Amino acid sequence: SGYYVFWQDDLAASRTAAPTDAAATPDIGRQPVFVAAAANRSRAPWRRYEALTCLLDALTDEFLFVNLGDPCKEVCDIRDRDETFYMLGSMGLVTPLGLGFAQAYRDLGGERKTVAVDGDGSQLMQMGSLGTFAREQPDLALIIVDNSSYGSTGDQPTLTGTHVDLEGVVRALGLRNTATVGHPQAFEDRLSQVLSMPGPSVTVVRVQPGAPATSLVPFTPYEIAERFQIAAGAADLSLAAVAD
Repeated sequence: SGYYVFWQDDLAASRTAAPTDAAATPDIGRQPVFVAAAANRSRAPWRRYEALTCLLDALTDEFLFVNLGDPCKEVCDIRDRDETFYMLGSMGLVTPLGLGFAQAYRDLGGERKTVAVDGDGSQLMQMGSLGTFAREQPDLALIIVDNSSYGSTGDQPTLTGTHVDLEGVVRALGLRNTATVGHPQAFEDRLSQVLSMPGPSVTVVRVQPGAPATSLVPFTPYEIAERFQIAAGAADLSLAAVAD
């Protein structure tokens, strides 16, 4: 686990977010102060693997886009599907990709729902797509798994552990079908709603940091794209043209 760094001037605000080490908080000057990762990281009773298992148990024929790193490996370990697109190496782009696909699929007359699984770190990196999401209103269920950590690189803490409210940001951008859940039953109930109704939704799922040992996704990017296209009924599209 990591530590946040606050300047002495910021301590008043940080004290409400996480406990401080009195020995590391001198009263003179702008000295860096190390504050332990926020306490709310430990409030959720489960980890991402269990949350993703809950999601996959609820899916039928929906298209699924998955964030890079450990989420990809965990989803593949739980249940691989041809309708799943693994974003192997592009941080911050799974929401824009799911958004673009859902919009294009709807414009072509498709009726199946699109789901995108993103992380808090990736959302903090690419929040601009949420404004487009609110404007376009695609049939996309966005699931943000928030462990307040950059899990794939060692659980360094993100800003959602101290003061960034992802659901609040989403609502400020204009999306109204939103929720934050932190328990299995609440997530199951939420999934039964968002997967059965058309239109956009955002669900923030609070989990603990950490990931089990899982294998790499055993498909090349070409194989992922090809089988996904077939599953989407677009086998006649030219992958060569896409590659060019």
